[in-house]
Amino acid sequence: MALRPCRECANQVSTEAKSCPHCGTDAPTLIRILKPCRECGLDVSTESDACPHCGIPTPTRRAWLSRSPRGRLKPCRECENPVSVEANACPRCGASEPSRSKADVAFGKFASAVSSTLRSIFATMLAVGAVGFVWYSLNKPSEGAVAEERWRNTHGYSAQQLAANAHFNKCAQYRNTSSRVWSDQQKYYALLGEGCRSDDRDDPHYAEATYPWNEYKPWEADKIR
Repeated sequence: MALRPCRECANQVSTEAKSCPHCGTDAPTLIRILKPCRECGLDVSTESDACPHCGIPTPTRRAWLSRSPRGRLKPCRECENPVSVEANACPRCGASEPSRSKADVAFGKFASAVSSTLRSIFATMLAVGAVGFVWYSLNKPSEGAVAEERWRNTHGYSAQQLAANAHFNKCAQYRNTSSRVWSDQQKYYALLGEGCRSDDRDDPHYAEATYPWNEYKPWEADKIR
């Protein structure tokens, strides 16, 4: 252990001391090298992450490594202190990106808000589209139902005709039900409940029907042939 003068108050302190017992300076015996800042030219420690005068990062880095030539100082938009255009914060007032004007900062915030809103809208549209696709997949009509609806729209059926056709279709369905599914008594009561007659021509809805449903379905005529 040796004694050396403190770099701030010049009092003798140990080289192992973490702070000076007289002035409180951290690492009092550490010899710091000062070099001119690559932006403002003022002396700054080689250990500084940012210049305490203009705020440029890595101030003692050689000027030829900089992105732009030396001397790019602008007044801080808050305190008017000259700062580098590369400064992330003003060393005097702490304003972020101090070389940018208030209009640029306001426009940046506005653009960021618009971008966030558009992303939210796009995400919502994707979610709604996914839900709609799933719903359509689960509720997609069968090919037979589509063909039936197309045929009905082409022939322009009225509501009475559709009801009569549905009535005769149920009657035909009940009559053709297998005896292994329904007994004759069950068929009888089903036909009675639907109002079916033994002869469709005796049915009061016969005049409204466009064809006997117990024979074939027109939109499936091509398959039957």
